[in-house]
Amino acid sequence: MRDYIIATDNASDLPEEYIQEKDITVLFMDYSIGDVLYTQENQLSVRDFYDKVRQGGMPTTMAANPEASRISFAKEVEQGRDVLMVSFSSGMSSTFANYRLAAQMVMDEYPGSKVCVVDSLASCGGQALQVMKAVKMKELGVSIDDNAKWLQEHALNFSHYFTVSDLFHLYRGGRLSRGAAIVGTLASVKPLLYINDDGKLVAYGRTHGRKKSIEALADAWDTYATKQYAAQNDTIYICHGDCEEDAQELAELMKKKAPDKKIMIHSLSPVVGSHGGPGILTLHFMCDRRF
Repeated sequence: MRDYIIATDNASDLPEEYIQEKDITVLFMDYSIGDVLYTQENQLSVRDFYDKVRQGGMPTTMAANPEASRISFAKEVEQGRDVLMVSFSSGMSSTFANYRLAAQMVMDEYPGSKVCVVDSLASCGGQALQVMKAVKMKELGVSIDDNAKWLQEHALNFSHYFTVSDLFHLYRGGRLSRGAAIVGTLASVKPLLYINDDGKLVAYGRTHGRKKSIEALADAWDTYATKQYAAQNDTIYICHGDCEEDAQELAELMKKKAPDKKIMIHSLSPVVGSHGGPGILTLHFMCDRRF
C-alpha cells in the first residue's frame, strides 16, 4: 500500500505547530483588500487583517486555484505519496470542485496514483477537527480509501455554531438584508448561525447582547453533543475573529459543560473572517446532528 499524506486548505485554521508536527500540506486560498492581492507569499498577520477591516477595508476571498492545486498534488505523487485532501465546504465555495478537477488531472497524468478529495461541508474549526480525525486514523494504519470514506460518511457529525459582532458583514455577504442589519444593530441583536447539511451558513436564532450570544453557543453542546459521537473526538474547537477575550469566555463555559475535553482556541483566517468580520466567534465539536 502506497503511503499518503493529509492535506487541507487555509480555511481549516489549524495551528501552525500542529501543521508542522503532523506534516500536513496546506493549500492557500488568496484574498484581496482593495487593489492588493494577498497570497501565501504575501500574507497579512491576523491582527493586521482585522484592523484593515475595522478601518473600512472590504476583503474579497477567492476559491482555490485549480492549477496551483494540481501542482501541489503532483508534487506529492511524484514522491510516491498519495493525497487525502480535506476541502473547504462545497456549499460556500467552488474550491471543492476545483480540487476535484486538479485531482483528476494528476491521476490521469500519473497512473496508479490516488488523490482523494473529501468535501468537509465545513470550515474553520469543524474542518480542522476533520483533519485531526484523518491524521489519527492514518496513524492507526487506516488506508486512504477507508479514511476518506469515513470522513465523507461522518462529515455531518462535526458541528459548526457561530455568532457575529457586526451584522453588516453578513449583509455585505448577501446573508442578511440591509434593513435587517440596521434594525438588528440598533437593537443589539446578535444572530446565531450554523453550517447546515448542505455546507451552507444559515441562521437558526438570535439573542440580545454579546454575552447572551456566547452563552447560546455554549448551550448548543447540551442540545447536539451526544455520547456516541462526542466521545470519538476529545477536542472542542473555538475560533475567533480577533476577539480573544470572548473566545476565552466561551472556553470557560465549555470547561464546565465538558471538563474531560481538550479545548483549543485559534484565530480565524481571512478566508472565513472576511465574511463574519471582527468579532465572529465559532464553536465546533462532534455531534449526532448539526441541527
